[in-house]
Amino acid sequence: MRSKRCSFRSHFIFGILFLVFGLTAPFPSIPIKLQQIFGLMSFAIIFWISQPITIEKTSFLLISGILLTNLVGVESIILSLSNKTLWLVISGMAISISVIEFKFTTKVAQLLGKHLPTSLVGLVIQMHFLGLLTAMIVPAGIVRVILLFPIGNAIAEQYSEYQQIELKKVILLSLTLSTILGGFGFLTGAVPNMISSGLFTADTNIPVTWSSWLFWMSPSVGLLRTITSALIILIIFSRNFGKLSKKKNTNKDNRSFDHKQILGMIIIACCVLGLITDSIHGCSPLNVCLLTVVLIFSRPIGPLPIRFVKNLNFGFLFYLFSLFVLGDATEASGVMVIYKNSIVDFFKLLDSSPIHYYGFTMLSALPLSFFMDVAAVAVLLTPVFLEISNIIGMQPYSAMMSLSLGTSIVFFPYQAAPLMYAFNSGSIPKKTFIKLLVIISIISLCVIYPVTLLVWSLSGFI
Repeated sequence: MRSKRCSFRSHFIFGILFLVFGLTAPFPSIPIKLQQIFGLMSFAIIFWISQPITIEKTSFLLISGILLTNLVGVESIILSLSNKTLWLVISGMAISISVIEFKFTTKVAQLLGKHLPTSLVGLVIQMHFLGLLTAMIVPAGIVRVILLFPIGNAIAEQYSEYQQIELKKVILLSLTLSTILGGFGFLTGAVPNMISSGLFTADTNIPVTWSSWLFWMSPSVGLLRTITSALIILIIFSRNFGKLSKKKNTNKDNRSFDHKQILGMIIIACCVLGLITDSIHGCSPLNVCLLTVVLIFSRPIGPLPIRFVKNLNFGFLFYLFSLFVLGDATEASGVMVIYKNSIVDFFKLLDSSPIHYYGFTMLSALPLSFFMDVAAVAVLLTPVFLEISNIIGMQPYSAMMSLSLGTSIVFFPYQAAPLMYAFNSGSIPKKTFIKLLVIISIISLCVIYPVTLLVWSLSGFI
């Protein structure tokens, strides 16, 4: 208990010191804006992870600090509210609320209840498969976490009470890691993917297809990392369980759906169909999701009244908004100019081997991702590497895909908003969660992704 208090105090003190450093910029020999952005970033990271105050209060202090230091103005912050990615997440969260209100999660848990395994190995594999399958269908990781957590809790309740607490940890960790880390293997499975592909298409006028992304990224980023996650979870938790004991099903298996649920299923099914066929009808994923929200929350036309929208997690949305403001402040500070020049200088030192070029492109995302969300890294670095690829003769598409490998590596929850949402939920063990992320990222960086680049090189993709 005393060690926890000491750790809390040290995190709080270090965070405040970085905040003061960012606000005062005390060293005249170092550019003032670089000191400001470094101090404010470091403060936010420490407070978001240790949480001496809530993440929305930390986000408020971060935005206040950015305004006080004039890194960006009020007008730029207001413009951040129009960010399409932010509204895609908001609409996705609203759709997930409707799924919970329709009690679809209970139906799924009842359906899976009869087929749940009595071994930990079978359960972990099944949960990872469910998370990965969800990543293929549902865009935006935050939305999937919101959808899967109630399902995971309901599945845990299918087992005996003395096993439920530990099993809930295993189930929620399996669902979260598979749907978020595995989701980077699908074009619509992660926000950084959609950002990078969108910027690539805007710059080159070449569309990025879902099938192409699936072919090149899914085997390593999606499947192999999901398998790695399952193996590590089994190693950590296998000692805690023998044979799993399931409850006798005393609930009535009510498979019938009322009018409200049927109408909700039709609207959501049309939403999924609209997302999959966006290349045909030309409507963006954001427009499809916003239309879905309007149709769902428009009683008497739709199945639910508008008042259910108040169930949105506005505190977390404010945190997400602060990430975009931080990205704007980083660009305004001049960090990206220095970073770009450093990348160009380093490329000049490399030999002409393509695998080295693309490998460095992947690694270049890591330093920035330790200070901001990987979605912001994709926003900042994709244009840089599209420009550099034209200068040194890299293939722009392959450069963008290599950078996406880098933005899929997350060592800590604050590096990806969906992971931060899960981390802040209070439903999963935080230390174990961080340990799993670090181990999977190290294995990805040292084994899975080097092999991926080698396969790409041998196949002529790079």
